[in-house]
Amino acid sequence: MFARRSNGADEKRLLDYFALQTAFSETPISLGRKLHLDVRLVRTVLDQLVEEGKLHRRAFPDIEPVYYRFTSLEDREQGRDKSRE
Repeated sequence: MFARRSNGADEKRLLDYFALQTAFSETPISLGRKLHLDVRLVRTVLDQLVEEGKLHRRAFPDIEPVYYRFTSLEDREQGRDKSRE
């Protein structure tokens, strides 16, 4: 009935998409829908990118976390951290 893609192929599509983005701000659900990927796989890959320091995650009490990479926000966050030292 439906052809299944391997997780490796889906993960590569997701990483290729991420590599092309200069700025990135997505929830796993929105990105999964946009790329027609399983949300659990998207969340796993995004969490891995957070652990590697390539993305940041902002959690909210009532909605999905947002994963982001914005140079301007990263600079601002680093500035706040430096001002606390």
